Amino acid sequence: MFFTTSLYIATAIFTIGLLFKVSTWFRYSLSPAAAKISSGTRVAAAVKGILRTVFSAKILTLLKVLVLDVFLQTRTLKESRLRWWMHLLIYGGFMLLLFMHALDKIVSVSLFSDYYST
Repeated sequence: MFFTTSLYIATAIFTIGLLFKVSTWFRYSLSPAAAKISSGTRVAAAVKGILRTVFSAKILTLLKVLVLDVFLQTRTLKESRLRWWMHLLIYGGFMLLLFMHALDKIVSVSLFSDYYST
């Protein structure tokens, strides 16, 4: 019960923070010329750009960047192998904790029929 409630609270805090951050992209302007563009126009342009990217050949580039830069962290690998290993192990450990414990009712139970949470 405590862990489920904690997961929902953490997810709510994350969602609120993400919405706040995204809203700042559309509320503030960086230059006097951009101040004349309304927030609605900015949101419409962002949605239009996202849809153009998703439904085009650029989606392959986007997926490549997701795999190489996010999951495999190739930029960190170019800087230092040791730093890359540390990042990869922390990321991998966190993802295993998320899937095997926080989402145990969905993931662990379906993978291991005799799974019991510790």
